Amino acid sequence: MSNQIPEDEYLYNAKLNDIGPTSIQQFPPLIETSKIQVSVSGRLLSEGFSKVTEAEIAEIVRKELTSRKVRSPLEGKPGLDISLKSLDFRSLLEDYLADTISKKVQKLLAVKQSPKDAMTDDDEFGEIRQPLHGPGQGPCICAGNLPGSEYPVIDPHSVAGPLPHVYAIGFYEDWIRMKVEEDPSLSGCQMLVGLESRVSWAKEIAGWHLCNAQVSSVSTSGSNTGPNFMLLEKAECQSGVHTILFKKAKLFAVMTGMYTLDMNTFWPLLGGKKVTFTWILDTQGSGKWGHESSFSSGRDDGTLLKGESDPIFVIFGGAKFHIPSPTVFEAMGFDWANVQTVSDNAAMAVPDVPRDGTLLRESSGAIYVMFGGAKFHIPNMNEFNALFSPANVRQLWDGALTSIPNVPRDGTLLTERTSPGPVFVFKGGSKFHISSPARFHELCFYWENLRIVPNGALAAFPVSGVL
Repeated sequence: MSNQIPEDEYLYNAKLNDIGPTSIQQFPPLIETSKIQVSVSGRLLSEGFSKVTEAEIAEIVRKELTSRKVRSPLEGKPGLDISLKSLDFRSLLEDYLADTISKKVQKLLAVKQSPKDAMTDDDEFGEIRQPLHGPGQGPCICAGNLPGSEYPVIDPHSVAGPLPHVYAIGFYEDWIRMKVEEDPSLSGCQMLVGLESRVSWAKEIAGWHLCNAQVSSVSTSGSNTGPNFMLLEKAECQSGVHTILFKKAKLFAVMTGMYTLDMNTFWPLLGGKKVTFTWILDTQGSGKWGHESSFSSGRDDGTLLKGESDPIFVIFGGAKFHIPSPTVFEAMGFDWANVQTVSDNAAMAVPDVPRDGTLLRESSGAIYVMFGGAKFHIPNMNEFNALFSPANVRQLWDGALTSIPNVPRDGTLLTERTSPGPVFVFKGGSKFHISSPARFHELCFYWENLRIVPNGALAAFPVSGVL
């Protein structure tokens, strides 16, 4: 694959109250515990963009945002409400970022080697600095804050079984049900978001852009209980949305922004999906703000379940495995006293295929890793040690994985361990080579969803085409 990194959005956060008293003194008191969100987009022509480089960009943003040079134009003027919502302060931040951060990001990333000049005997490669493409002369940079508390996005790959999935989200004072479904008509840069309500007071979900604030919305009120849908497009500079904002009617029926979903993972985890939110309760919630929240990905490993009339199962990776006999049950060291009896429907509702990354070993010693609803054999300990930890392996009996497919679900992104290696996407049981990072981006895929399998694990699948 080419080393050219495609145009995309990179999001960085700077919490002002984590910086220290010297820097904090340069900001108005009302924003000391606020969080500035920064979006950087542009064609990054770097020879090797990596997580290390991403961390360096984030550090540039953090340092510049907390510099003594950044001051609110209203600072020190008595009687004025100074906050990040101040248009003057926001405008100053954006101007400052465009003038300073852009240059530093440019210097860090825009280095590309040029081929040797065939007309000379010089064996050295030259350096070319190319601009980051975006509006004007530099990358597109937005800075601002979001109303409401930011909650994590549930990763569908961390939950066993194929979509659709249904999750319960406990916001601070509200409970919402979230249903995630596949929609073949959508690209990964699109999302169909719906809202329905089981309560009477007005509710709204807004599409939110960091620079442009609310750009779209869907709502319910009174007898209009939905579901009502809106089509969202992924943010690209001044268009699209970065995330969504949940709003509700509060005092005097004023619509108030309450909760948002994490901007860094919103599109990678939910892009290309139909997502329906059902507002269940608006007077009782989890009592936890976003940074305090966590979500369960299923029953704990080793849980023993029995339906009222069904056989006994053990849970690993969120999926159930039928224990074939009392002899196997006892040979595995399970305790009959730990078997939980549930309804037949509850037992059968547990998925049959584990979540991504689950490591399972049969009695013969063969170890498999699960990705995209399929199992991949780990051929030797060198491959295992390069990718996984022995502490995460769960023991089963021979034949327990027979029903697990060998071919991953459509849309699964895989590459073998050796880097840099080709990236493949599976469709219709076949693998297709994605020709370059630029093409990866054009197809609206996300690096967060790329899974690494042992060397040789993809050899059994012939390449059906190049995308």
